[in-house]
Amino acid sequence: MKTKILNCFLIVGALWLAIFYIKDLEPVKVTANQLHAYAKYNLGNMYYNGSAVKQDYKEAVKYYKLSADKGSAAAQVKLGIMYGLGQGVEKNDTTAIEYFKMAADKGSASAKLNLGNMYYNGYGVKQDYKEAFQYHKLAADQGNDLAQYSLGNSYLNGRGVKQDYKLAIKYYKMVADKKSSYTRSIFGPAIWAQLELGWLYAFGLGVNKNIEEAIKYYKMAANTGDSVAQNNLGYLLEQKQQYNEAMGWYLKAATQGNLFACLSIGYLYENGLGVEKDVAIAVEWFKKGEKDRILWEEARSRGLSTYQTLGGTKKESVN
Repeated sequence: MKTKILNCFLIVGALWLAIFYIKDLEPVKVTANQLHAYAKYNLGNMYYNGSAVKQDYKEAVKYYKLSADKGSAAAQVKLGIMYGLGQGVEKNDTTAIEYFKMAADKGSASAKLNLGNMYYNGYGVKQDYKEAFQYHKLAADQGNDLAQYSLGNSYLNGRGVKQDYKLAIKYYKMVADKKSSYTRSIFGPAIWAQLELGWLYAFGLGVNKNIEEAIKYYKMAANTGDSVAQNNLGYLLEQKQQYNEAMGWYLKAATQGNLFACLSIGYLYENGLGVEKDVAIAVEWFKKGEKDRILWEEARSRGLSTYQTLGGTKKESVN
């Protein structure tokens, strides 16, 4: 009895969510079929996220399927993701692709992004960078942040398209300068794009070398708490002999476990740069970063700040 009552409340709540969702996003005549699809989709979200009910992926799949069967592209994308991850169902990349294609045919940018990812990684299909690029381009043209970032990676690494640093910068900037809370969150693509731009400007790839622009983009990412950006920013400031500010960023990165930053702090103490020379303190910091000591020394000898994985490939950064 309690379960039936709970389900009644969930359905009513989902219907209200559906009404407001449609009212806000689709100011057109809504059919009963559409309303039902949105209600089932919202119920799926509640079970998926554990909102007002215990999280249950199998129940989420059930409601997403009911919604998808009535044509909901959003539900089809969710099912594609769940089949791809094996959430509430047995993992099946082929089925995931089928759902993504259903939603993509309805114009879903998220579905196109995910199809591009499947082709890029060879999940459920033969790996095909060109096909991945085409799907990412379709999603990017609809303003999808992750797709725009993925296009930047494709141009940066020459995967599925001719390598072109200028076009990589174009797409990274589309993402890096966006103001949406998701895009700029620690999980969002803006930080990744800012790191790429810092690297490209520091090396002068696709643009004239511009350390000030590199600092600008690294600082944008560093202010969100990214330790790689904090370390690289510290290095650029150190090269400009702004030792106190460099030390501040190194310390922020080091507290997050960035070993290169630990070693750089040791270097500043060893040489009395921005701080009173103290070999004992330097040794302590060198010990903390010992695991990466060889890589750090090699990087320093070549005028680099770190090695970092960006754009899907390992790079040396910053000249």
